[in-house]
Amino acid sequence: MLLLLDKCMATGVVLSLGIFSYGILASVKQPALAASAMCGVLGIALLSGYPVQLAIGGAAWWTCIQDVYPDQALGFSG
Repeated sequence: MLLLLDKCMATGVVLSLGIFSYGILASVKQPALAASAMCGVLGIALLSGYPVQLAIGGAAWWTCIQDVYPDQALGFSG
């Protein structure tokens, strides 16, 4: 049950309307800034998507990532 809750909450962060609604609202209010706003939204969406991979892959995924990229733990905690 806890694993299911982890997956749902992590996915909810990525799909939250807060991230994407900002990009849509900025595009409507300031069309000249639409491209830069959407680039920012994309960056935040990618960053917030990182916990989804951990929630779905679990410890096996994290171990595999650390084997390939040893410094990944520094970036993850940062």
